[in-house]
Amino acid sequence: MVYNLALATDRNYLRFVAVVLASLYENNRDADTIIVHLLLNDVPDDLMCPLERQVADTNIHLKYYSVSDIQERFPVKVSCTLPITSMARLFLASILPPDVDRVLYVDCDTIFVGSISELFDLGLDGKSIAGVLDTPGIGAKTGIGLADTDSYVNAGVLLINLDFWRIHNLEGAFLEYIINKKGSVVHNDQGVINALCKDSKKVVGPQFNMQTSYYSHPYGYIAQTQSPCYSEYEIAAAKKHPVIIHFTEGYLGRPWRKGSKHPMAGQFLKYKEQTAWAKTPLDADNRTIAIKVLSWFFLNTPIPVYKSIESIIGSLQRCWMKFR
Repeated sequence: MVYNLALATDRNYLRFVAVVLASLYENNRDADTIIVHLLLNDVPDDLMCPLERQVADTNIHLKYYSVSDIQERFPVKVSCTLPITSMARLFLASILPPDVDRVLYVDCDTIFVGSISELFDLGLDGKSIAGVLDTPGIGAKTGIGLADTDSYVNAGVLLINLDFWRIHNLEGAFLEYIINKKGSVVHNDQGVINALCKDSKKVVGPQFNMQTSYYSHPYGYIAQTQSPCYSEYEIAAAKKHPVIIHFTEGYLGRPWRKGSKHPMAGQFLKYKEQTAWAKTPLDADNRTIAIKVLSWFFLNTPIPVYKSIESIIGSLQRCWMKFR
């Protein structure tokens, strides 16, 4: 069987793509063929050489697509809180060859610790996407027209039904939605996908996208911020047998930064050692002072104390934004 995966990156994230590829191969050696479609924004050909060497003589084959014109693909100026390269996933249906009927899209801050066949074997059941529930912040759902009880998935790992996207012209719908929002959508392309795939998304188990919050937050806290919500058993089982780890920003710190307390940081560093960036030093912890303070209170005090501090810092930040 041929598995199709896709990632979007610029030159700054190539070192993370290398880690993704190392973990993908290590945990999927028995797969016949894995085609990784790389959407590249301003990445010169010579910078791809380390990745080519890394996957040589493996079951992984790389294909390249330029998305250096990503901003020009939108009819309005897009306001994006993440590198705009991530928005390229909205165009996968037209970028990838028409014979690719489904693709597993993963962000560059992920690693594989299990077989991709587990997710592909679940199927899509005629849905547009399959994804894992996120723990969205206040306003993430209402800002895109969803009710509190509507499912909201994290777009960092998505099994995408490209045939569905093409038949229903979701790309056109995505662009129209962005125009109506004047180029600014809560959580960027993730918000767009959740809004337009509201009635055609399939929710799968958390083991396929173990975000940082599932490791850092107690279940009671997750249950308060996630609706619908996984059971405590489902999250505990996913921690024991994850398939994809997603190092989302959070209070544990990301594993490529100094001082990370993420319990799966060692896995990331193990796969980093198998890349051309093995000797690259860890980044400095460049989180804001507010995030560092919140992180300390979250990890070292009871939740009620943390929530009080979170409320105070939030109020101070809003005042600062208002009067600066």
